[in-house]
Amino acid sequence: MGDRVDVLAKFSYGRAWPEKFWWHGREYQVVTINLIFQRKDGGRKYTCFAVSTATLEVELDLDRDDLTWILRGSSG
Repeated sequence: MGDRVDVLAKFSYGRAWPEKFWWHGREYQVVTINLIFQRKDGGRKYTCFAVSTATLEVELDLDRDDLTWILRGSSG
Protein backbone atom coordinates (compact mmCIF):
# COMPACT_ATOMS: atom_id res chain seq x y z
CA MET A 1 0.00 0.00 0.00
CA GLY A 2 1.15 3.58 0.58
CA ASP A 3 0.78 6.55 2.88
CA ARG A 4 -2.24 8.82 2.77
CA VAL A 5 -1.07 12.39 2.27
CA ASP A 6 -2.58 15.85 2.03
CA VAL A 7 -2.16 17.37 -1.43
CA LEU A 8 -2.78 20.86 -2.73
CA ALA A 9 -3.98 20.35 -6.29
CA LYS A 10 -5.34 22.50 -9.06
CA PHE A 11 -8.42 21.22 -10.86
CA SER A 12 -8.89 22.57 -14.36
CA TYR A 13 -10.80 21.33 -17.39
CA GLY A 14 -11.77 18.12 -15.58
CA ARG A 15 -8.19 17.24 -14.62
CA ALA A 16 -6.21 17.38 -11.40
CA TRP A 17 -2.66 18.71 -11.14
CA PRO A 18 -0.84 18.17 -7.81
CA GLU A 19 1.17 21.24 -6.79
CA LYS A 20 2.46 20.34 -3.32
CA PHE A 21 2.01 17.67 -0.67
CA TRP A 22 2.75 17.07 3.00
CA TRP A 23 4.45 13.86 4.14
CA HIS A 24 5.95 13.03 7.53
CA GLY A 25 5.48 16.61 8.70
CA ARG A 26 7.30 18.17 5.74
CA GLU A 27 6.01 20.15 2.78
CA TYR A 28 7.17 19.20 -0.72
CA GLN A 29 6.66 21.36 -3.81
CA VAL A 30 6.00 19.42 -7.03
CA VAL A 31 8.60 20.58 -9.54
CA THR A 32 7.75 18.27 -12.44
CA ILE A 33 4.92 15.91 -13.33
CA ASN A 34 6.81 13.21 -15.23
CA LEU A 35 3.96 10.86 -16.12
CA ILE A 36 0.18 10.59 -15.68
CA PHE A 37 -1.55 7.22 -15.95
CA GLN A 38 -4.63 5.31 -14.77
CA ARG A 39 -4.67 2.29 -12.44
CA LYS A 40 -7.39 -0.05 -11.22
CA ASP A 41 -7.03 -1.93 -7.94
CA GLY A 42 -10.00 -4.17 -7.33
CA GLY A 43 -13.00 -1.92 -7.80
CA ARG A 44 -11.04 1.31 -7.10
CA LYS A 45 -9.87 3.62 -9.87
CA TYR A 46 -6.84 5.88 -9.48
CA THR A 47 -5.29 8.66 -11.49
CA CYS A 48 -1.55 8.36 -10.83
CA PHE A 49 1.08 11.07 -11.08
CA ALA A 50 4.80 10.30 -11.13
CA VAL A 51 6.24 13.54 -9.77
CA SER A 52 9.58 15.04 -8.84
CA THR A 53 10.33 17.47 -6.03
CA ALA A 54 13.71 19.01 -5.25
CA THR A 55 14.61 15.91 -3.18
CA LEU A 56 12.15 13.10 -4.01
CA GLU A 57 10.66 11.15 -6.88
CA VAL A 58 7.29 9.71 -5.88
CA GLU A 59 3.98 8.52 -7.20
CA LEU A 60 0.89 10.39 -6.02
CA ASP A 61 -2.34 8.45 -6.61
CA LEU A 62 -5.71 10.19 -6.58
CA ASP A 63 -8.52 7.81 -5.57
CA ARG A 64 -11.27 8.85 -7.97
CA ASP A 65 -14.03 7.50 -5.72
CA ASP A 66 -13.33 9.48 -2.54
CA LEU A 67 -10.74 12.06 -3.78
CA THR A 68 -8.06 11.01 -1.29
CA TRP A 69 -4.36 10.90 -2.17
CA ILE A 70 -1.86 8.09 -1.58
CA LEU A 71 1.91 8.43 -1.84
CA ARG A 72 3.72 5.37 -3.20
CA GLY A 73 7.29 4.48 -4.06
CA SER A 74 9.31 7.30 -2.51
CA SER A 75 12.94 7.63 -3.47
CA GLY A 76 15.47 10.33 -3.00
